[in-house]
Amino acid sequence: MFENIELTEIPSSLIDTKEQIINAIGGFGKWQLIHCVFITSIIWMPASFHLLNMVFYRAPTEFWCSPPVTDSNISIPDWINLSSPPMLGNAEARNSCYVYNLNWSDVFKEHNGNLSSISIANTTEVVKCENFQHNQTFWKHTTIQDFNLICDDKYKQKWTQQATFFGLLVGVFVSGLISDKIGRSKTMMIMLTMLVICGTLTSFAPSYGWFLAGIWACGFSAIGFGTVMYCWMMEILSGKEKTIFGVAPHLNFAFWGFAVAVIAYLVPDWQKMALIFSLPLIILYATYWILPESPRWLLAQGRLEEAENIVRKIAKYNGNPLPSDFRLIAPQSDDQQAKETGGIFTFLNLFKTPNMRMKTLIIYYCWFTTSMIYYGLTLNSNNVGGSLFQIYCFGKGLEFPAILLVIFLLLRAGRRLTLLILYVICGFSLLGTLLIPKEYDWALMVLNVIGRGSSTGTLALCYVYSAEIFPTVVRNVGIGSSSVWARISPMIAPYIADLSVYHEKLPLMVFGSAALIAGFLVSFLPETADHKLPDTLAEGEAMGRGDTLWSKKSEATNGTGNERENDS
Repeated sequence: MFENIELTEIPSSLIDTKEQIINAIGGFGKWQLIHCVFITSIIWMPASFHLLNMVFYRAPTEFWCSPPVTDSNISIPDWINLSSPPMLGNAEARNSCYVYNLNWSDVFKEHNGNLSSISIANTTEVVKCENFQHNQTFWKHTTIQDFNLICDDKYKQKWTQQATFFGLLVGVFVSGLISDKIGRSKTMMIMLTMLVICGTLTSFAPSYGWFLAGIWACGFSAIGFGTVMYCWMMEILSGKEKTIFGVAPHLNFAFWGFAVAVIAYLVPDWQKMALIFSLPLIILYATYWILPESPRWLLAQGRLEEAENIVRKIAKYNGNPLPSDFRLIAPQSDDQQAKETGGIFTFLNLFKTPNMRMKTLIIYYCWFTTSMIYYGLTLNSNNVGGSLFQIYCFGKGLEFPAILLVIFLLLRAGRRLTLLILYVICGFSLLGTLLIPKEYDWALMVLNVIGRGSSTGTLALCYVYSAEIFPTVVRNVGIGSSSVWARISPMIAPYIADLSVYHEKLPLMVFGSAALIAGFLVSFLPETADHKLPDTLAEGEAMGRGDTLWSKKSEATNGTGNERENDS
């Protein structure tokens, strides 16, 4: 109907102001391809460095009470066996947090270093050790070694994970507020500057308290940089390209996660790692000149001329130059939409109606469970069988095919079935470890990495599914509030990992059971593939009402009758 009419000649009432930028630049072209590939290559590099580093910062090493300064040539194993009492329930292992209450300097002098003549059979009193030494054969410096996070202070090891994820939680919200106020590009630069400075200073932290403050700031700025960049990318995409590039950045997280392990292996010193993970990020300042400001954000701010200039350049690069009189149209305000999106308690709109409330609670649980499993397995790799590097790298390697499988399934099987399948695989693989004897480390590791790989897929899919279920007027607050649960659960994950003191496979039982529950709940979510995104709260409530995995078949059987009823 409007084939030969320019955009400016079409009545504004007939123009979809939400998609006018995408329509003007000709959908998906080589400009978007180049810039999205660039973003996908670097987007989670800072987050990978400053989130996964804790696996190696706090690598466990053997420690023992410092021996007395003598001329004796006593070996460390002999000293440990001689000075420390046996562990409760394991007479062969020694509890290095305690030492027999003897004047060891005098004992050594008395026996002239002849260990075989030293007897502690009549010594039962033990005292807490005050000075420790650590095995630095491979790990030259870890936070556990430098800050003595052992024995009575062992519980403080968890604070690393909690501080980082609390930084992520705050960073997601604050970066969103800042980017909505001053723009995407400037916010990325602010977050990057903060990350480089705070990451560098963290390597010189004089105490554990300063270290925690530093990694909080790194988590805050790293997630802020990546989230704003992800938002920028989503604002220039549509259709299946948005689905593909919405999931593809998780490949980046896997790749740079591998880089973290390589750096840790080559430089087993947390202070040097902190510098490597921070200073080289200066090269990312190039994004300021490579990525222009988001034209969608400029349009929403009423800065039409700037948005038009960027759109013209994109369209020209894509081979679809726009006419000289091309103009963008500012989005019209909607009083009802403003009412729905205004106020500090906007998120309460997610719970006003029954269908929206059910979907919101299920999405919250999915984010909580997915993040708990993924980070519980990734950041506590040493607790689940296999060596630290083995389980970490095998898990990271499995993330690549997992993400590619998610993209394929999303385009073929839809959201609901894909998410359900991944949760079921995750749950049964982790629970399957109960059937494997402890001596079969390789089998335990295989099941573990399968569970972690499938949890990677659920993590990627949660982003896409949430964006399609929450209506436009509360989409940001919906995803943001969901993200809160994804930051809370990793703070709890270390305590779940500690359940291994009661039963070595109990943590995996908890993770596996949580995954199966999530899979069951997902079956009650609607399928959103090929559906128009809901805009208003009313559309969000109506979307998928009655559409569950259990009802879909019966509804399809009765579909003709229902349609006839509606027609009549």
